[in-house]
Amino acid sequence: MLLDHKDFIELQAAERYVAGELSPDLRDHFEEHFFTCPECAEEVRWEKMFAANAKAAFEQEVRFPQTFPLFRAGSPETTAEVSAPNRLFGVTFPAPRTAQEQIYFCEIVDQTGRPYLHQRLDSPPGGEEELHLAVPLSCLTPGEYVIIVRAGHAEVGRFRVRYL
Repeated sequence: MLLDHKDFIELQAAERYVAGELSPDLRDHFEEHFFTCPECAEEVRWEKMFAANAKAAFEQEVRFPQTFPLFRAGSPETTAEVSAPNRLFGVTFPAPRTAQEQIYFCEIVDQTGRPYLHQRLDSPPGGEEELHLAVPLSCLTPGEYVIIVRAGHAEVGRFRVRYL
């Protein structure tokens, strides 16, 4: 079985590797690849971080409110404020349309650049031109954060939030 980098990307191998969904043979081939591929190694690292964050968030019994604050990403100078009673907030980003499906990634970092959440966002369905992100406050501590959305390596949106 000869697979190259493009094949592993199309197979979503990093995500499936962390989830334990690769066959033993495919897992061995992917491990050989990502030990020498910085891009895939970074993706495995992010997938592991996301899995750990998701597990921690879902281990808590959380009752989401019927409504929660929803913000539209606009000027990078705008800072939204959210507080603990909300437990969840949403951000909507414009999704650049391209000729092919895009895979988007969302990252939440604090003021020092330390990542708190890394999440994959699939392309919007049909003709929708917006990405919708729901953020559980359980993955954050009070402070200021930047939410960054990327299509591949290109940044497509940035939003600042202050958790009170």
